[in-house]
Amino acid sequence: MIRVDKKFCVQVGVTGFIILHLLILVPCLVASSLNSSESYNWPLKPFSEQHWINGTFCENRPNNNMLRHHFHNGIDIHLPQNGEVYSVIDGMVTAIDPYKNGGYIRIGRFAYVHVVPNPSLQVGDMVKAYETIIGVTDSHNHLHFVEGYPGDEVNPLREDGGLRPFEDKFAPIVKYVHFYIHGTATRFPTNRVSGYVDIAACASDRTDDGPMGDNNGIYRLGYQIFAQDGTTPVSEPIVPFTFNRKPDDSYIKNVYASGSDLSTYVYLPSNRIDQRDYWDTTQLQPGRYVVGVFAEDTGFGSDTLKIPVTVVTPDSIPPSPPRWKAL
Repeated sequence: MIRVDKKFCVQVGVTGFIILHLLILVPCLVASSLNSSESYNWPLKPFSEQHWINGTFCENRPNNNMLRHHFHNGIDIHLPQNGEVYSVIDGMVTAIDPYKNGGYIRIGRFAYVHVVPNPSLQVGDMVKAYETIIGVTDSHNHLHFVEGYPGDEVNPLREDGGLRPFEDKFAPIVKYVHFYIHGTATRFPTNRVSGYVDIAACASDRTDDGPMGDNNGIYRLGYQIFAQDGTTPVSEPIVPFTFNRKPDDSYIKNVYASGSDLSTYVYLPSNRIDQRDYWDTTQLQPGRYVVGVFAEDTGFGSDTLKIPVTVVTPDSIPPSPPRWKAL
């Protein structure tokens, strides 16, 4: 049996409305969404041409004084205020709110945020892909585009589907790599490392020539250990982060190190998304090695920064206590 729980708008005073959501438990409606391997055109004109990207999936996002608060659950598509927004699927409007996050509208598994909804649309209305204007952008000057339901968002710029056409002509850049005593803010000052080591790497991607496309988060990040020559691998590549699906926000500090903010992305490739981890140098013989941290984007561009290090034996024997002598 199909159960539909419908809650209508309630007038507040003379000028405002509280727009409540339609909760629809209809399995067949989910079929109007797309599988993760399927692709679709852009939600703004021209539909079959690539548009500028202001922000990528799973970038770090702050909240007030918390500089590492949550993962960016969609992408930001550059679109000046009052730009027309269209649905990428035929489907039903399942939520409208002109106030939350600057306004948003949801159609199937897609949400369009920072959008002033089309006033002629109501929850329950059907829209046509690339025909119905579902709203216009607000003063954020971009469309925050989300694929997936809350807690199950996927990357619209993934390798095997999503927005098309899309081409990233620019390779990402790994800007620096630092090494820390595991679980502390104490940095190994001369890259002489020992014991358990945290690796922190600042990286970003230039997605396009747009006004904010030169400093976006990356798609994949990892590291590999090489011999002193920098080419002979000592370990397999370790790839903890590939951002196809949004992690739970409680893991944000496993992915991003202190120093990250809205526009600075310092990753922790020695961690895993769901667990604090480390580079265990005790598994290596003391000596000289090279740590290569690599970043990739969805256009298959890549960059690797290789840093020489010296693995030393931890000094775990405390010095003898001083012996006082009478003068």
